[in-house]
Amino acid sequence: MPSLPDHIELEDSTDRIVFVDVFLPPYKDAAANKSVTKNCSIPKWMRDAGDAAGLNYSLLLQNAVKEALRIEANSQ
Repeated sequence: MPSLPDHIELEDSTDRIVFVDVFLPPYKDAAANKSVTKNCSIPKWMRDAGDAAGLNYSLLLQNAVKEALRIEANSQ
């Protein structure tokens, strides 16, 4: 909650109150897109085949979850 100007004590006659406007969407977007760890279990044979094929499990899981939620590929 911002301070009310009437409640701010100025210590010196040269002190001034300055209003600061902060544009928050870039910071909120960064927090929303922060990576988190989610464990997932798959059969060993599937892991071995995926590793041999050089699969990116994180990307595959993200794409599968987006598809299940009907989220556009580029959103979020």
